[in-house]
Formats: sequence, structure tokens, C-alpha cells
Amino acid sequence: MTLFFQGSVSTFRVYDRALSSEEIEAMAAADSQLHGDYYNQIEHLLDALSEEIEDITIKDKKVTLPDYGGYVKWKSNSPSVKIEQDGITGEFILPVAGSEKSEETLTAVISKRTKIKQGSKSSFISGSCR
Repeated sequence: MTLFFQGSVSTFRVYDRALSSEEIEAMAAADSQLHGDYYNQIEHLLDALSEEIEDITIKDKKVTLPDYGGYVKWKSNSPSVKIEQDGITGEFILPVAGSEKSEETLTAVISKRTKIKQGSKSSFISGSCR
């Protein structure tokens, strides 16, 4: 069995000597600051994006849900909603014609690199078949 690294490397260095503990601590501190700023930027992006996501009205049995630039995937625990593996295609059981629309909860999973944020949004399902 061959295993491959699945992830990303942010900093890679090769030295021709052993580093002292002080040198390692200094580099770790500098890298921590660099990556901390990067992850703070990602956190701000996720917060801004979560505020953009709106409630959804479903009128068809099969719908491609908004992915907000590829950052959002969807999931639901509702028996009348099936989200496919791509995270954006949904199949919905529509209410019978003339009946009240139903309200289901979809969860928007917002992710950028290793940061993930989730939030629930209402999905109003209306239609003419079951």
C-alpha cells in the first residue's frame, strides 16, 4: 500500500546543519505570526460569507443550490431533502398541489482551506407534486 501526503505545506526549509533550539523557536514564532494573520483573514471571509447566505425557496424537485463562489456546500437532516455528494445538488419532496408550503432546514457548510463554519438556513419548499 502506498500512502501519499494529503494536505498542504506552508513552509519548507532545508538546512546543511542542525539548528539550535533558539533558531527553531524564532522560526516557529515567525511562522505562527505569518499563518495567524492568514487564518484571521480566512475567518473574516467566512464571517462575511455567512452573512450573505439567504433563505431559499424551492419550487422544483431537483435544484442546484447556490455555492457562493465554491465556498459553500449544503447538508440536511430532513427526510424530504436529499443533498447529493457534490454538496450543492438537492432533491426535494414537494408538497401536494394546493397544500401549504413546508419549511425545512438546510445547513450551509462554509469552508476555506482548513477553516469551516456552519449555519442553518430555512428552505421553503412549495410545488405541485409529491
